[in-house]
Amino acid sequence: MKQRTDPLVAGRVLFYRGGGSLEWMQYEVDGKIYDTFCVETDRLFWLARGKEVRMRKGRWQGGMLPETPSPETTIPAGEGVKSAQEQWAREVVEADKWREALGGRALLEKEILALLKWQKTLPPQDRWRRIRTLVLTGAARVLPGVETAGSALRRRCLRCGSGFGAIRKTVCARCEDICFYCDRCLVMGRSQSCMSLFLFEPLPWKARAPVNAELSFSLSSAQRAASRRCVQWWEEGKADTLLLWAVTGAGKTEVLFQTLEQALSRRAPVLWAAPRRDVVVEVADRLSQAFPTVNVVTLHGESGQTWNRGELFVGTVHQAMRFYRCFSLVIIDEADAFPLQSHPSLQASLERARRVDGKRVLVTATPPTSWKRSFRRHNWPVVTLRARHHGQPLPEPRIIRAWGWYRRMMAGKPTAPLEAFVERVLQTDGQALVFVPRIADGRQLISWLEKQLHLPADRVAFVSSREEERKRLVKEFRLGTLRLLVTTTILERGVTVPRCHVLVAGADHPVFDAAALVQIAGRVGRSMEYQEGQVWFVSKVVTGEMVRAREVIRSWNRRAHRELEEGKGG
Repeated sequence: MKQRTDPLVAGRVLFYRGGGSLEWMQYEVDGKIYDTFCVETDRLFWLARGKEVRMRKGRWQGGMLPETPSPETTIPAGEGVKSAQEQWAREVVEADKWREALGGRALLEKEILALLKWQKTLPPQDRWRRIRTLVLTGAARVLPGVETAGSALRRRCLRCGSGFGAIRKTVCARCEDICFYCDRCLVMGRSQSCMSLFLFEPLPWKARAPVNAELSFSLSSAQRAASRRCVQWWEEGKADTLLLWAVTGAGKTEVLFQTLEQALSRRAPVLWAAPRRDVVVEVADRLSQAFPTVNVVTLHGESGQTWNRGELFVGTVHQAMRFYRCFSLVIIDEADAFPLQSHPSLQASLERARRVDGKRVLVTATPPTSWKRSFRRHNWPVVTLRARHHGQPLPEPRIIRAWGWYRRMMAGKPTAPLEAFVERVLQTDGQALVFVPRIADGRQLISWLEKQLHLPADRVAFVSSREEERKRLVKEFRLGTLRLLVTTTILERGVTVPRCHVLVAGADHPVFDAAALVQIAGRVGRSMEYQEGQVWFVSKVVTGEMVRAREVIRSWNRRAHRELEEGKGG
């Protein structure tokens, strides 16, 4: 397989020298200058090679990437260096113990301190000495958090890969100097030019007992066929990328269980990444139930498992920034969703988290046209699932053109399509997700539902990315306590209830493109026991995106029906 270049650290990198917890120094050996943050370790490294270190007075100001001696430096024979060689060998053995905690990670200085504080078994006073040994043996690399030397156009964050547009200049209290930081990955902690970033090589795989998934139901024939193709790609395929193109509600998670079994049985770490926390929580719960003998780690801002070791990691895409060549298999769920497609830095972080010889699966119901062209060009395999696990067709959206509906709702007046939809939900003992384009629209719609239709306040609610109680309200909706949940596109993916209806109020708004509308419609009809759910697009005008979304769904249904008939005929 072709070796991949690290997407975030390619070519020569320049370094802005700052202060902080690491005190960098310079020394000279045989006329060449090196940089170090633990001179005692470097001195021992060179003594074991029969060389003397001469310290330099000058401070390291700017310049190139820290010059580090090559691990391949020749070790001479002779009694004069034997003692130093034995001491260095013991140092390497001690440093290797730290790889259990640090292997496969990409961490800033302060993150290393946080991990070691949580880990508790490694002596903190030895931390930089041991880490320097890992650097000198090639088991780790050290880089600046932000590259700043050269012109402003060359500045970039080496943690997330963002370019000069995300780099901000500030007076830094940490280094007491002019400093640069990245505002694109602030949610993961500040990456800045005066702070070192460490990349730790992953640990080798270890054998373990075979892993078997526990399923509470049987896969359909289409799911089994798709599962076999995924396993074949994992075991035999030369391509490092697979597209799993599955309609919403097709059971794509379960289709990948057998591939997970194969990867985990080799003790090859796996990352299941998704753009949104809601999806991560739901998938992590399903995987924990399916793989009870596997250590499943959930990674998001509030999981409290940031530093846990594990075999199967389920996390938001941002969490990939803390990993380096760690995972043999990276599964990117809802791979076309925000923020992945609008932030190349997140895609680069996912690439860096994958082992050099690792593979990835892109999972989506709505692949962009550019993806289809790319897969054809690279001859990458595509596995499709055109039908849901229960065999029922996807609910086709009903497009309702209603002039003045928005104005009447804002005025608190009767609005026929909204009233008819709510009546349908209540008559069929269902629940409903009502999507609106803006936060202000959602709050107004909640007020209209309570005042115009006299719905109890404890049975309807509004959630958006800004609502602090989103997690609680989504849970109440799943439990059936809430009948109607008004939301922005934040819940277009990942939230599933069995008795669901969907209304898109203002479906002609630009935020609702065809892909988003297909995903939203996919919330309905997932349960075999409840097929009364409907999908309504209410708008002032009918847009091309609305028509395309309906045609995509109709096309999937036609193909699924044709395959079903061919299967019966065979």
